[in-house]
Amino acid sequence: MNPPAPARRDGAVSATWVRFINFILFQAVWLIAVYGAARGLTWPGLAAIGVFATVHGLLVPRPRADFILLAIAVVAGMICDTLIVQSGLLRVVTPFPVPGFAPLWMLVLWANLALAVNHCLGWLHGHGWLAAAAGAVGGPLAYIGGAKLGAADLGASLWVVAVPLAIIWAIITPLLFRLAARITTRLGDAH
Repeated sequence: MNPPAPARRDGAVSATWVRFINFILFQAVWLIAVYGAARGLTWPGLAAIGVFATVHGLLVPRPRADFILLAIAVVAGMICDTLIVQSGLLRVVTPFPVPGFAPLWMLVLWANLALAVNHCLGWLHGHGWLAAAAGAVGGPLAYIGGAKLGAADLGASLWVVAVPLAIIWAIITPLLFRLAARITTRLGDAH
């Protein structure tokens, strides 16, 4: 199987390459933010999302919808992850800037997800139940993975934490995709 061509004749990067680069950066930002948080550092995640957002803005023809979704996702993440931290399901190792609230590095992960929704995760658009299932599995795995890397501690046994997180993410994920579609339609941006 031959890899896709990196650029079209008009100089624009092909959609396949944009999705591939988006996927690589999506994974890298998650790992860098979580690994940094496990060592008490917030700046690696901030730097990584800065690089991702910059590259994204340069590669995507009309990134405005993605950046609007990013801002909304960060606010939603502040609320959601603060409730998760307050509930005791998760204890974060690096609680910067305010203990008891969603830490900055977790908000980086929400921004990271927002930049992937219309691109490497775009195949979930229009498939609400599939998006819910992906969220129900991927959401808890992200928190559990973060805990395994040392960025957080689970506040209870694995299943006591995983079940509520699965329910939360089964609701949040399709909502993010619906919101992304609505923003894209309003702005007239096609990805």
